[in-house]
Amino acid sequence: MDKQATIDGRTDIAIGIPSPDGGSRQETIIDPTTGLMIGERNVMLKDYPGFPAGTVTTWTSVRTAVVNTAP
Repeated sequence: MDKQATIDGRTDIAIGIPSPDGGSRQETIIDPTTGLMIGERNVMLKDYPGFPAGTVTTWTSVRTAVVNTAP
Protein backbone atom coordinates (compact mmCIF):
# COMPACT_ATOMS: atom_id res chain seq x y z
CA MET A 1 0.00 0.00 0.00
CA ASP A 2 1.32 3.43 -0.99
CA LYS A 3 0.04 6.12 1.39
CA GLN A 4 0.64 8.93 -1.10
CA ALA A 5 -0.40 8.14 -4.65
CA THR A 6 -0.99 11.13 -6.91
CA ILE A 7 -3.32 10.85 -9.89
CA ASP A 8 -4.91 13.74 -11.78
CA GLY A 9 -3.60 16.20 -9.17
CA ARG A 10 -5.18 14.35 -6.25
CA THR A 11 -3.09 12.56 -3.62
CA ASP A 12 -4.69 9.55 -1.94
CA ILE A 13 -3.95 5.90 -1.05
CA ALA A 14 -2.93 3.19 -3.55
CA ILE A 15 -3.59 -0.51 -3.06
CA GLY A 16 -1.59 -2.64 -5.49
CA ILE A 17 -0.99 -6.16 -6.75
CA PRO A 18 2.38 -7.00 -8.31
CA SER A 19 2.48 -8.78 -11.66
CA PRO A 20 3.47 -12.49 -11.60
CA ASP A 21 6.97 -11.65 -12.92
CA GLY A 22 7.44 -8.86 -10.35
CA GLY A 23 8.14 -6.28 -13.05
CA SER A 24 5.17 -4.00 -12.38
CA ARG A 25 2.29 -3.37 -9.97
CA GLN A 26 -1.35 -2.60 -10.83
CA GLU A 27 -2.76 -0.13 -8.30
CA THR A 28 -6.24 1.08 -7.41
CA ILE A 29 -6.25 4.60 -5.94
CA ILE A 30 -8.78 5.25 -3.15
CA ASP A 31 -9.86 8.49 -1.46
CA PRO A 32 -9.64 7.53 2.25
CA THR A 33 -12.16 10.20 3.28
CA THR A 34 -15.00 9.03 1.00
CA GLY A 35 -13.88 5.48 0.17
CA LEU A 36 -14.39 6.23 -3.53
CA MET A 37 -12.08 4.85 -6.19
CA ILE A 38 -10.46 7.82 -7.95
CA GLY A 39 -8.32 5.92 -10.43
CA GLU A 40 -5.89 3.18 -11.38
CA ARG A 41 -2.27 3.10 -12.46
CA ASN A 42 0.50 0.68 -13.41
CA VAL A 43 3.95 1.26 -11.86
CA MET A 44 7.22 -0.35 -12.95
CA LEU A 45 8.99 -2.20 -10.10
CA LYS A 46 12.13 -3.09 -12.08
CA ASP A 47 14.29 -1.10 -14.49
CA TYR A 48 13.59 -1.76 -18.18
CA PRO A 49 15.11 0.09 -21.16
CA GLY A 50 13.39 3.48 -21.20
CA PHE A 51 11.40 2.70 -18.04
CA PRO A 52 13.26 3.03 -14.72
CA ALA A 53 11.68 1.47 -11.62
CA GLY A 54 8.97 3.76 -10.24
CA THR A 55 7.77 4.90 -13.68
CA VAL A 56 3.98 5.09 -14.05
CA THR A 57 3.29 3.51 -17.46
CA THR A 58 -0.52 3.82 -17.56
CA TRP A 59 -3.13 5.61 -15.48
CA THR A 60 -6.85 6.28 -15.46
CA SER A 61 -8.61 8.99 -13.45
CA VAL A 62 -12.23 8.68 -12.27
CA ARG A 63 -14.36 11.67 -11.28
CA THR A 64 -17.91 11.48 -9.98
CA ALA A 65 -20.57 14.15 -9.59
CA VAL A 66 -24.22 14.48 -8.68
CA VAL A 67 -26.30 15.97 -11.51
CA ASN A 68 -29.94 16.97 -11.98
CA THR A 69 -30.48 15.00 -15.21
CA ALA A 70 -28.93 12.05 -17.02
CA PRO A 71 -27.88 12.23 -20.68
